[in-house]
Amino acid sequence: MKNLIPPKDDLRPDIPRRAFLRLSLGLAATGMLSCCHNYDFLDAWAMPATQDDNLIDWDDGRLINLSQGETAVCSTLKSGQLYCLFLYNSSASDHNVDVTLVWSNSQPPVTVTVPGTEGNQGPASLVLVSGRDTTTISAAITQTSSGSIECCIGSVDMPTNTEGLRNRRLPGNGKPSPLLKHSRDYAVPECSWYQLTLENKYNQSLVIQFQQHSAVIYIVNPAVDAQAFVTSLITALGSVKRDQDYRVEQPSQGELPQYLSIQFQGDGAQRVWMSFSSEQDSRDTFITLQALNPQPDAKPAAVQALPGGQVYKQPLLHAAPQPVSKQ
Repeated sequence: MKNLIPPKDDLRPDIPRRAFLRLSLGLAATGMLSCCHNYDFLDAWAMPATQDDNLIDWDDGRLINLSQGETAVCSTLKSGQLYCLFLYNSSASDHNVDVTLVWSNSQPPVTVTVPGTEGNQGPASLVLVSGRDTTTISAAITQTSSGSIECCIGSVDMPTNTEGLRNRRLPGNGKPSPLLKHSRDYAVPECSWYQLTLENKYNQSLVIQFQQHSAVIYIVNPAVDAQAFVTSLITALGSVKRDQDYRVEQPSQGELPQYLSIQFQGDGAQRVWMSFSSEQDSRDTFITLQALNPQPDAKPAAVQALPGGQVYKQPLLHAAPQPVSKQ
């Protein structure tokens, strides 16, 4: 019996099977490319898009927890404004954590060692950086370190995302308010005189006050060598200098150490106060802002703080209209 061989189609070249498959796949890919005008198919095939889960967008300065191998980047620092990174050691065990900071390509990274603590009970280490030096700063815990850091960025307008913080407007009514860990109190004092009082009757308390381009660090009820202790917690980057961009103050000798009172004149610019004490030390910290020369047309009112920092004023009830005596 003769082998039945199908007639050869003279119009189709004799192409080996593998070559034909390669050609077919190539034509199919070309067809896909012609259909995907807005998609770079070759680049997507060669380098699949991946998301770096270890990179944290920190442009809002919010309260985050930074772990080993993670890097948080903030690129929204404003010129002429002073910022502070609050670094709390939140590791499960008591050991130091090294945090690597990068703020300039022309300067080497800076490593800050956050002291170990038990149960996140230590004070924060502070990193001061100015917007006149950089718009971007990053904080990382490298693979050679371990542990975790609870951190946020503070200034007159940071963080813009206050989730996890107790953010409120501080009234100028002379009534004490607790200033706890992760609290952020702000006020816009008018062009008149005020008295600020910080109080802690039992423990040493640490508070930082922000203005637009400067900061004051207050030590209330200071322990022995309090200045040296606080100085060890502060790292100033770039052009930031003590007694120029920030200063450290504590009660003078002969004064009651449990209270620190400052009289100042407002200028219509915002001020912010944040505690960087440990949780246990900040429990007994109180802050008071009192207007010393309120407006003459101010009427007696019962002031009650409401959520969101709003103030509700309810006029005091009188049996009959009362004349206002002039001093």
